Amino acid sequence: MKKYRTLAEDGGVRDALPESARFNRESLDGFLGRYRSVVIKPTGGSGGEGVLFVMAKGDGRYRIRSGKRKVTVRGRDALYRHLRRRTGGRRCLIQRKISLARVDGRPFDVRVMVQRGREPGSRWRVTAKLARIAGRGWLITNTARSGGRVTTYTGAIRRSNIREAEARSLELRIDRLCLRAVRLLHKGCSRLRTVGFDIGLDRDGKPWIIEANFRPSKSLFKRLKDKSLYRRIIRL
Repeated sequence: MKKYRTLAEDGGVRDALPESARFNRESLDGFLGRYRSVVIKPTGGSGGEGVLFVMAKGDGRYRIRSGKRKVTVRGRDALYRHLRRRTGGRRCLIQRKISLARVDGRPFDVRVMVQRGREPGSRWRVTAKLARIAGRGWLITNTARSGGRVTTYTGAIRRSNIREAEARSLELRIDRLCLRAVRLLHKGCSRLRTVGFDIGLDRDGKPWIIEANFRPSKSLFKRLKDKSLYRRIIRL
């Protein structure tokens, strides 16, 4: 939530943030009043662990997805009890679910590495990006959890269902957004040198900041056939 509030200070970045709040009964009711689908995430989670997806199905029914498992409950009271039981009382966030663009019918997002050198005053720059494609039947793009795969950014965009996708112009929008966002985060953490942004793209090609990781895994880039991006990010 601290990252979310920091990023929301800038109007241009705020427009790319899925609405987020601390999870409780009040926020659950409010979000489901505004959105058909929401995501519940443990605040200290990683790797997609414990993430729950909730979709309103009409007639007071709600479907909860965890991995490939699906459960349907009826009524907000039953839904809240089920979610509290599944989260085990851990502190969680609730977030608007973005309907991600897909490759071969599977959701994908873009991992964007933004880095600066060790020298004082070094400028931030986008050093690498790749696409993470969810495993079959999964909504989570984390490849270790869903059994998904990584591919090049350009390859994913060209094969995606984004309307009128043009890889280079979309890439420039993503880069500008990430650079604008990282400068906001850097103000509150002066020692920051690397941020890995998880950027979701909807089917209209709009970029959304799903998460900003201060300790992003660099090993993802080793899985690409071309190892030049991996070599670039580990040099900084």
